[in-house]
Amino acid sequence: MTPPQLDHWLGAAQWTALRVVLSRLTGTREERTRVGGVPMPYLVRGRGETVVLIHGFGADKETWMLMVRELPRTMRVIVPDLPGFGAAGEVAPERATARAQAAAVRGFLDRLGIARAHLVGNSMGGGIAQRVAADYPERVASLVLIGSTGPERGESEFDRALAAGDNRLVPRTVDDAEQMLAMALTTPPPLPRALQRYVAGQRIAVADRLARYFTAWHEAGPADGLPDEAALARIDAPALVIHGALDRIIHPGVGEALAEYLPHARLELLDEIGHMPQVESPRRVARLTLAHIQACVESR
Repeated sequence: MTPPQLDHWLGAAQWTALRVVLSRLTGTREERTRVGGVPMPYLVRGRGETVVLIHGFGADKETWMLMVRELPRTMRVIVPDLPGFGAAGEVAPERATARAQAAAVRGFLDRLGIARAHLVGNSMGGGIAQRVAADYPERVASLVLIGSTGPERGESEFDRALAAGDNRLVPRTVDDAEQMLAMALTTPPPLPRALQRYVAGQRIAVADRLARYFTAWHEAGPADGLPDEAALARIDAPALVIHGALDRIIHPGVGEALAEYLPHARLELLDEIGHMPQVESPRRVARLTLAHIQACVESR
């Protein structure tokens, strides 16, 4: 076995072990369903008020595990891999738009028999949650938008790189993947080197597919893209907007805009935190999310 092969084998073994440990720590179990013919694995735990966690672009359900650990067992927490991402089935680019992914989330709720849920979304997942609330308002009890995409306000480091032709969300080398992680997190978790390289390799292997999905998402017209300002103003669901003050991918001004346009929204700007607050500060984000959901339940 060559050194690269050994590194890959070791990283794969560490990834499998990490998933087992996180599953035990969080008490989650993995189940599977199909939505629109696409396999969608998901993690589930607990009973009670239903909370669905929606990951960001190129990510997967495992990015929520640190936060899931901090949420009480009195909640029914469900964490899917979106179509085209993680361990879910591949889809055509036109099914990667905000509108199509929102329809997939609605279909996912249907398959699990969930009439209404609190939607918590990070980055792209926040945009999908907005679109669910705009298109299927009866399915949304509340929103928590974490480092979410939304109305353009301010230019981030990612925006400037993208304008120069460098899409840092679609890494094609290990160095690219390391730069992406550094951009996403102010304090990356201390993971073994082989594990980091394995996870990077998994994303690099689907770079062409991610590039097609990004183009479909980014270039979607008003009918298929994010809700515009007028549509946001019609969303009646209570919303908590959480944004890292040091977010280098989505400018914190986007969080401010969401809190401004959504009629029942509150903004929490987190100092010293980047694009994935649920990874960098899971206990704090879980506490904010829980308080928001409890307030929504009590106000019914």
